[in-house]
This record gives sequence, structure tokens and C-alpha cells, in this order.
Amino acid sequence: MERPVPAQSLDEALLTALGEGDSTRRNEAIVTAATLGDPDELVELLAKGSNEIRRSAAVEALSRAGGRSVTALVNALRSADDEVVMYAATALGQTRDASAIPHLIRLVQHPDLNVAQAAIDALGKLRAQSAAAPIEAMLEADPWLRFAAAHALGEIGHPGSAHGLMRATQDPGLSELAIEALGKIASESGAAALANLLVERVGSERWDGVLLALGSALGRLLSTTGLLESRAWKRLTGPEGLPARQHLVHRLSKQDLDPELAAEQHLYKESAIAVLRAMSLPEHYPDLVAAAWDVSMGEPLLGAVVGLGRDMEPSLMAGMQHPDPDIRVFACTALGAMGLDSAITPCQVLLTDGEARVRAASLRTLAILGAKGALPAMLACMSDPDESVRQAAMRTLGTMDAREVTSALLSRPDLATQHAPAVLEVMRQAPCEAQRPYVLAHLHDAREVVRRAAVAVLAANDTAEVIDQLETLLSDPSLAVRIEVVRALGKRRSKRALSLLLDLCERDADTRRECLRSIGNIGDAAAVRRLIALYATVDLPMRLAMIDTLGTIAAPVGEAFLTGLLLDPQPDARGRAVVALGQYTTETAVVRLAATTHDPEPRVRLAALEALSTFMGRPVAIEAFERLCLDPIPAIAALARRCLRLT
Repeated sequence: MERPVPAQSLDEALLTALGEGDSTRRNEAIVTAATLGDPDELVELLAKGSNEIRRSAAVEALSRAGGRSVTALVNALRSADDEVVMYAATALGQTRDASAIPHLIRLVQHPDLNVAQAAIDALGKLRAQSAAAPIEAMLEADPWLRFAAAHALGEIGHPGSAHGLMRATQDPGLSELAIEALGKIASESGAAALANLLVERVGSERWDGVLLALGSALGRLLSTTGLLESRAWKRLTGPEGLPARQHLVHRLSKQDLDPELAAEQHLYKESAIAVLRAMSLPEHYPDLVAAAWDVSMGEPLLGAVVGLGRDMEPSLMAGMQHPDPDIRVFACTALGAMGLDSAITPCQVLLTDGEARVRAASLRTLAILGAKGALPAMLACMSDPDESVRQAAMRTLGTMDAREVTSALLSRPDLATQHAPAVLEVMRQAPCEAQRPYVLAHLHDAREVVRRAAVAVLAANDTAEVIDQLETLLSDPSLAVRIEVVRALGKRRSKRALSLLLDLCERDADTRRECLRSIGNIGDAAAVRRLIALYATVDLPMRLAMIDTLGTIAAPVGEAFLTGLLLDPQPDARGRAVVALGQYTTETAVVRLAATTHDPEPRVRLAALEALSTFMGRPVAIEAFERLCLDPIPAIAALARRCLRLT
């Protein structure tokens, strides 16, 4: 085996590594070559056909280099070696640099077919609008180039290319590509041509491709006014188009689908929905509603139905009585999305439907419509036998007018007593002053779940003064209730709330972790000294939580304490202190973080490096990055190199 000659320079080492067999090392070499290598040296590899691996790797490196490599690649287009020109054109397309377009256009009619194809493909990738006309001319050229031209025109998407592609659809060998390209062009004339083909090719193997293309074109058109008035569209919507429309409906109604083709069938259905929507034929509105049997089509169907507007109302009303519960759900949802008050009464009827998902959908629609008169029926759903319906009732009632819902809730003593947790959850989502007597009355309920729910309501009402009421529950026998109180106090940014939390943190070990989070939420520097005093009295896990809180508060008085923890014998404590110091922006904090990159524990060095990455412009951080590039831990060295490149 031939022994490799040692590399004499960085570029030589990079070029040698491009031929590396190991995929990970090869990719690293390509990335490095793209960012640091000499593009001219990489271009030289394009002419060395003896090693195809290095050649393809060089193309990839030049492509990733973007604008850095454009000059070298453009120069390579003038090479006498057609293979060099072909690879250079390919790489230019992948650079996404528009300055290459004029140079590539000159190669579209190159005598070497491989070069011409590479130029056409590259112009397609660059979405070169100025290249549409010369590429369209190639639809009449060599058969090999016609394929490339049709594909590129679709990628470019110039409306003026539609006529050339329409002619190409008559070429049996080119028809499929031309149809696909027409679908990508936002052109009314192209969509009209596809509508004609949809009528003419019913029953053929290529009909599906036409359907996909027409659906794509309709989705890209900003206006369909001209299309709907065209002869082709009137042909599709008239008697002659009936077989095509029946095929569309069959697409939506067919249920015996092959699971392996589900993704493909989904695309066909989306296109069928788009075409039927554009037709706006009332005779097919029930077909759109009936297509909701397939729940995966809910989103495109809803968009189509809402887009068709009030004309869909009769079909949707009928859908609410359909035997298929999924269709009832869809009809109910669509009427709500359209904001039709006529849906309120039938939706109330569906609150007693035998299917839980239908009852839940009816609740959502009634809430969207703000159906105040339906509140009694909606409240009854809070005691529904199905958990999902009960949850839907609480969520939807919580989105309606708080005063009206509260009045309805309190007018039902049986509900307010037997289902207090659910009632309080609704109040939590939509708090108002009228709820206060009911909530306060349940703060000392014998049931833990009720006390917790009552505290949650108080926490949700940001404007109410409730600290006195919450304080009485800090000694509640239930840990869950005390934690709920702690969270509620954490949402009150007041000295009183902070004082209560600090006192509880010192005496109640069970709520201490949650107290620390709430203290951090308040973010008052007055808490720092008491936390520091408490630090030595708690175990390691709680110390780590305390360090996190000090970092969240980021008060100047805490910086010295955190700096001292950088020498803690526990690596976990040092690591957390590093993260906490990263919240500070002072020069001393940055210097301390840089010093911590010497820590013997890799986790601490990595934490320091990540913290320093937010201070990239500072000299001390750059120095640390340079040193860590040689770290024995690969992940640390790689991150350091990345940080260094970004400075």
C-alpha cells in the first residue's frame, strides 16, 4: 500500500482529507475546506479524474463556501476541459449566489450536452428568472436537455414559461415533467391548460399527475379571476367535465386505501379539495363535507369550506346530522370557524350526542360563538360521564365572558357544591371580582383538591390583593396546597410576598425548592443575603437549586459569593456557579469564567465555555476559546473552534 506523503500546508492537508473514507471525518474536512481552504486549489481538483471521491468532495466544499468560491468557479467555466466546466457549473448552482447567473446562461447551448445540462440545472437551483427564455428554447433541443429544461422551468417559476410547457405536455416523453412544472408556476394560463388536461385524461395513468399539478398551481395563484372565466375552466365545470369531477369526488370518498400509499393519497386528496373549492359548484358542497370521514384532511377541508363562505351553510347543517361522528365533528367545527349563529341551536342538541368527541366539538363551537343562552346546557357537561367532555367544558367555559359564566355557575348551587374543583378551574381561567366570595369560602375546605384549586384562582387574578388570604395557608397540612400557595406568591412582585417566601424557605424544607423558584421569579436583590446565609445549612441538591436562584436574580451582592463557589470541592456546585455567573455581564464575571476554563472537570470547562459564548467579542473570552481548541475532550474543542470562528 502506498504510504501517504505528509502534508506541507493547511490547504494540502484539507485537500488530502477530502478523499477520506470515513464519512464523519470527510464531512469535517469538507466544512473546513469550505470555510478556510483556497477555492482555487479546490477547483484544481475538478480536473483530476483519477479520484472521483475527492472530486465530488471538492464540488461540495466549493458549494458550501458560497460567495467565497464564486470567482474561482466562474474562472473555471472558461476551462478547455469540459468536465471541469460541468463540475464548476454544478457547484455554482449550489452556491445560491445570483452573480453566477449571467455566466451560466452562456453555457445553456454549450456543445457538450453534460455541460449544457449542468448549466440548466444550476440555473434552476438559482431560480434565475432571466434564464427562463433561453432555457425554454431548449424544450425543442436534444431529448436529454428537454428533460432538464422542463424541470428547471418549474423551479424558476416564470409565468412566461407556461406556454412553452403547455406545448411540451403534448410530447409523450416530456409530458409528465412539463405538467409538474406547470403546477409550480403561478400562471392562470398554465392552470387553464392543466384544467383542460384534467378533462381530457380522465381514466389515464397520467391523470393523477395532472391533478397534483393543478392543485399546486391553484395554491400558488394570488388571483383566479382570469382562470375561472377561461374556456378551459368552464369546460371543467360544465357537462363535459362531469367525469373528471366524479373522479375528484371518488378520490375523497374512497376508504379502502393502501396504508403504504397513505402519504401519496393525502396529496391527491388535498389537490382534489383545492380543485373542488375553486370550482364553487354547490352540487359538490356535500361532497366536501362528506370527505371529513378522513380526519387527516381536516385542515385543508376546513380552509376550503371557510373559503366558500355562507353558501356552505346548508351542507354543514346537514353534516351535523350525518351518521359518521367525524363528519358531525367537522360540520360543527366549520360552522364555529365561520361564526354562524345559526349553528347555536343544533350545537346545543349535539351536547347530548352519543359520541364524546361530538359533544366536545359542540362545546368548542358554542364557546367560539359566545352562546350565552347555551350556558345552562354547557354547564351540564361539567358532570358528563366522559372525562374528555368534562375537560372540554372547563376549557371552553373558561374562554367565555367571565362575569356571565360566573353568574351561571353560582346560580347552580348543586354544581358549585358537588363539582367545586371544576367550578374553580373555570374561574381560574376567567377570573373576575364576582368570584371572590365563593373562592374565599373554599380556601379552608376540608378537601385538599378544593383548597388547591381555590389558591390557583387567587394566583390567576393579578389585580386582587390576596396575600393576607394566602398567608393563612402557608401552614396548611397538605404539601400540595402549600406549594400552590408558594407559586401564587411568586406571581406577586411585592416585598411582603418575598418576605413570606424567605421565611417559609428557611423553616419548611419540603417547599424549599419551590420557594427558591418563586423567589427567583420575583427577582428582588433583597433576597440574596438571606439565601447566602441559608446556603451552608442545606444539602447539595438544595444548594444547587439555590445557586440557580442567585443566578436568576443576578444581583451584584451575589457575584462575590458565586465567584467563591468556583473553588468548591464539588464539581456540580462549580458547574452551577459557572452557569449562574454567566447571567452577569460585568468584566470581573467574564474574567472569572475564563479562569474556570482551566478547571480539571470537563463538565465545568464545558459550562464555562458555553457561558463565555455570550461574550465573544471580549479579548479574555477569545483567549479562552483559543486555549480550549486544544482541549482533550473533543466536544469542548469543537465548540471552542466554533466560537472562535464566530468572533
